[in-house]
Amino acid sequence: MYTRTGDKGETSLYSGKRVGKESARVEAYGAVDELNSQIGAARAFLKVNAGAVDQNLRKVQSDLFVLGGDLASDKTLTKVPRIGKEHVDRLEKIVDSTFANLPKLTLRSRETREQARRRIRRRVGPRIGRLQDDPRGGLYILQHS
Repeated sequence: MYTRTGDKGETSLYSGKRVGKESARVEAYGAVDELNSQIGAARAFLKVNAGAVDQNLRKVQSDLFVLGGDLASDKTLTKVPRIGKEHVDRLEKIVDSTFANLPKLTLRSRETREQARRRIRRRVGPRIGRLQDDPRGGLYILQHS
């Protein structure tokens, strides 16, 4: 895909403001997008009648789209949906109900999960707090990981 705007190492936020592709904001929403695509891939492998698991993953993906848009927006854009307390509360309920019904993870599964968790906390968590007036986006990511 190309945008015909030229690539000088910059990209546009929703407002049209140009920022460097190496900026904390771009890194943060890129990591959120990557996580969202991984969840989508996982959903593709679910059995047809996955029920609550698929519904919960769909809700998380929806929230991650909101968070990505939130991160890609200047604070001055008031019509952009933002992550709020209701998103964080819903995620906590999903995590609690999901883990209550899962069998104990194997050592390899725990290691893989911990690697992803540490990476997202290291790459995204601290950046979100600096980018938003409202820290709930950071809370959402930290709860998610």
